[in-house]
Amino acid sequence: MKNGKIVSPKAHPNLYNQLEKCKDYLGKDQYKVEKVKITRNEMPLAPGIGGILGNVGKIGKGIDIIRQGIGAVTVGKSAIEAINSARSVEASKRVRAVNPKDLLAQQGLVTGEVEGAPPVDAGKQGKHQEGHRNNEQSTEDKSTWIDGENGVADTQEAWEKGRWADGREGTVKEYESDRVVGSDGVTTEIVVHIDGKGNIHGYPKIPKEVRRKLNELK
Repeated sequence: MKNGKIVSPKAHPNLYNQLEKCKDYLGKDQYKVEKVKITRNEMPLAPGIGGILGNVGKIGKGIDIIRQGIGAVTVGKSAIEAINSARSVEASKRVRAVNPKDLLAQQGLVTGEVEGAPPVDAGKQGKHQEGHRNNEQSTEDKSTWIDGENGVADTQEAWEKGRWADGREGTVKEYESDRVVGSDGVTTEIVVHIDGKGNIHGYPKIPKEVRRKLNELK
């Protein structure tokens, strides 16, 4: 339901597709689906909202009923929240765990299995891994992790333990790891960015002039 109006599958196919994909993840206490048989001169009604295509009602504490009639379904607020939650569960299943020296994929989400940390964007992280195509194709002198490592776990740890960078609160964190993480053999500080989707990527904070020299030596 959008602004109190019933929406049709033709107008909002994505909503119906998401309902179908996420139905197995929604708990019984979150919503219930009922098939409504529409017969001539009959229609399901809800206070203030009605129509031959369906409506949303309540049964018990906080349970939305998604009543499916002929070609339409209306969805209550808590069902939408449940769908969003199910999307997160579905997305988390697509996050692949990697070891420190694994060559990252060109895209997708990965994790170093640091508890509570957001997933890492493999494509963006790959720009800072030696031997990765995204690093080799970059026109910039990218900061890279030590010994060709992908830095996924280091990035997640830095996000969890780091502090907001000055003037970049909400988007960038910095973390002093107290161990060498950069390919220059010296850098110990890590920078982590978060994007609008809540995914992160990070790299050692190697000074630009040092990166330039390292690039000249390759």
